[in-house]
Amino acid sequence: MSWWNFGRKKIDRADFVEAFLQKNQKEIPAIRSIAQLEFTVFDTETTGLSVKDDYILSFGAIKILNQAIKLETALELYPNSPNSGQKTAPIHGLIQRENQLTIKEFAAQSLAYFGNSILVAQHISFDTEMVQKAGKLFGLEQLPNPMIDTMTLA
Repeated sequence: MSWWNFGRKKIDRADFVEAFLQKNQKEIPAIRSIAQLEFTVFDTETTGLSVKDDYILSFGAIKILNQAIKLETALELYPNSPNSGQKTAPIHGLIQRENQLTIKEFAAQSLAYFGNSILVAQHISFDTEMVQKAGKLFGLEQLPNPMIDTMTLA
């Protein structure tokens, strides 16, 4: 037993987290053409740049399948946040957000959308940490998906 988690309350995994992790147990075969892979390109807009103190205001994603961007898969989610994001509004332009989801609804929908696809984002570590922050409330420890940071491609 590690002393690191000593005194921390263990959070039971929600059913949607279990389903997400189960789906990700199937590994992507090592030798595969890029046309056979599924990618999820996503981005978050947040109340700031601190994973600890800030929150997701919006989440946008789209799938790439068979080397084509699938517009019909586009997804926009607006999780409810205790911080309005007014100080960052000049950066991201989000002033009013309609159809806000509870954090549980957001976590469930974003994880279901990710599935076992390869995640792609600019500065992906920040975006995934923010999504993981929402998922931790429901027992997600870490996103198991393979990831590509487009910053390394620039």
